[in-house]
Amino acid sequence: MFCTGLKQLPLLWSESLKTTNGGKPTIHGNANGAPCLFPFHYKGNLYTSCTYADHNALWCATTANYDRDKLWGDCGNANGARCVFPFQYKKNLYTSCTDINHKALWCATTANYDQDELWGHCSNYGKHTIHGNANGAPCLFPFQYKENLYTSCTYADHNALWCATTANYDRDKLWGDCKPTTGGNANGAPCLFPFQYKENLYTSCTYSGHDTLWCATTANYDRDKLWGDCTI
Repeated sequence: MFCTGLKQLPLLWSESLKTTNGGKPTIHGNANGAPCLFPFHYKGNLYTSCTYADHNALWCATTANYDRDKLWGDCGNANGARCVFPFQYKKNLYTSCTDINHKALWCATTANYDQDELWGHCSNYGKHTIHGNANGAPCLFPFQYKENLYTSCTYADHNALWCATTANYDRDKLWGDCKPTTGGNANGAPCLFPFQYKENLYTSCTYSGHDTLWCATTANYDRDKLWGDCTI
């Protein structure tokens, strides 16, 4: 999930899809991860974005009227900014979204979370698993299995492509089958993140150059031209 000793690496890329706020899951609160709904009413005022009002972290209502429904959750604090990779968190370097110390995948939106403390939730399109025992949680790469490190879905000891949904399968035993793509030209192969497209790096499905959310199924679309539509 991370590597150390790389603090001087240059900025490699920014996430192609924005993080946090409208349509993205909340954390904590009492809304079971429901997304923010804007605008919402709170104490007679109308809010069009996450707020610190009466709270020590950015939060939002998940219905149009908090005063009536009392449903809410915490937001990220980056106002929809894009992920930045690699980013430093607790002196470790991350090159993809992570669930460390969170219940959902997140990223920093600057190169140094330790310094700036700006973050948001990551999009999970194309990353959720099926079957397995992880309740549809997304793959988490890289992951450890039998002391080997995997950076993509694998057939290891399985008759279908699968992945772990935590960084260490040997410890946590949580896994799922990788969700196939549809359409495209990759015969249903799962998305592979990150992938290169027109010399940009993508860490989630994208609309770039396409009318529907899609992904590459190899690490380099520019070279291999293999892709599929993302299933949600």
